Amino acid sequence: MNKVDEIIEKCKDKYYISKNKSFLREYFNKKENIEFLINEMNSKRNYTILNILERINFSFESVVPSFDSKNNKFLTYYMYSSIFWMYKKNYISCDKFDDIKLSFQKMKNFAKMFEDTENHYIMYNIEKDRKIQKQIKDDFNAKNNSSVVIQREEIPKMVFFLNVDNIFDFSNYTEYDFEYARDVISDIKHDFSKLININNTNIHYIRNKYQNTMNLYTKIDRRLNRRLSKLYNDILQNKKHNIDVKLVSKCSILQLVSEITFFRFDTVNIEDLYTVKDKNDYENIFKPFEGMRIVVFEDKNRKIEWKEKLWYLDAKYFHLFNTINKKATVI
Repeated sequence: MNKVDEIIEKCKDKYYISKNKSFLREYFNKKENIEFLINEMNSKRNYTILNILERINFSFESVVPSFDSKNNKFLTYYMYSSIFWMYKKNYISCDKFDDIKLSFQKMKNFAKMFEDTENHYIMYNIEKDRKIQKQIKDDFNAKNNSSVVIQREEIPKMVFFLNVDNIFDFSNYTEYDFEYARDVISDIKHDFSKLININNTNIHYIRNKYQNTMNLYTKIDRRLNRRLSKLYNDILQNKKHNIDVKLVSKCSILQLVSEITFFRFDTVNIEDLYTVKDKNDYENIFKPFEGMRIVVFEDKNRKIEWKEKLWYLDAKYFHLFNTINKKATVI
């Protein structure tokens, strides 16, 4: 381990950073160390380095490499992620970022890399909110002083809206089990249609009535590569993190509630289901959640969109929130 590595290792201690900011700025600003930092930003340790530099108020302009040469070794996913991070944190200007981005268009599949990086950044911001929420609650529970009050608005709140149209759809399958499953869902829908009001008690009753179709559901789920049971597990994991998950579909509520009944989504309530056909429908269902961070997952393969508290992601990213801690360093 060289001297710079030793210093970086020490920087894992936030107390060490807070006591040595001036020394660290001066040390990292040496020419040979600048080169080392740039190379590290082009590696798996990029976010570790960026976080350290941010904490010591380092000038990020000095660690932006040149992208002029034709076969530039810095045209990699890691470096683009580092540059995008600096841009989103306002450490480099929009014009500079746009110029650098042009260089990365020399890479194969650059468009996918751009989109994946933006999605990655958004997911980690959501995860950071989640960790803040957990820390606040843990700190609050650990305190014995009853005079300490954690204000409700200090705890970030999020709600996920997941479009399930493609997830629940198996109309292209023609095997007997799928035909039978469609018939069962139709029967469940007929039972619900006879009720004056559909509530969670009714759902529980009808689910029990069709308990003998559990083996059929298992066959269907296995044939679909367990996408239904995996989805339900993801919903449960998000709820454990105090994130509400709402299911939206262009289908009627009657159809949607019949499907979740057959699919054994036991903890999904009638209040968690919405029919959405256009942007206006979305805007209407967002109203009760004003002030919360809203994330919409849709299977549309479109470019990422976000406002201050409203983000749109491709549905394929929904499951990543339950493995994100194990796979990467938090920004």
